Amino acid sequence: MVMRPLDRAIDHPQIRTIDRITNAYIVTVIEAILRFSPFDPVDSIILALINAKNVSTVAQSPDLSRRYADWAHPIPDAVRQPISRRAVAASLNLPVETVRRRIDRLIKLGVLVEVEGGVIVTAERDDAPARSEFIFASNFQLLRRMLGQFRAHGIDLTTDLDAAPQEPETSR
Repeated sequence: MVMRPLDRAIDHPQIRTIDRITNAYIVTVIEAILRFSPFDPVDSIILALINAKNVSTVAQSPDLSRRYADWAHPIPDAVRQPISRRAVAASLNLPVETVRRRIDRLIKLGVLVEVEGGVIVTAERDDAPARSEFIFASNFQLLRRMLGQFRAHGIDLTTDLDAAPQEPETSR
């Protein structure tokens, strides 16, 4: 039995191709994080999640993104949104106690800072700018490759994926 998706975007005619390309991108990014992080895989993923949540308001704001776009303007700690240990555990589907222990250890190592509302990766944490720049440059290259793959497969990201899919024309 074939189940019909409820979400129209999932019913896009090239959704399986989009899924394969984006999944390859995600896996490659995770591999890069794990390869260049000095921490074990679980701590690396926890840190990546915390950092992403900390800077989510910047990522969602074109004005803030422009303000903090270069190396000379790191995102100040006051702009970073803290995340609780419980929220980290829920996001990663890990036991709260496991996340609590790991975050407490990362705080002791100076990687994270406890603030009101949770924890943040501080702006001062850029203890290895060359590694960070390499990771950012790698991510940029991976993103360019993914966009090239979309183009090669005829996937136009400027179209509205939520629109009803067009049936392919058949020759008569």
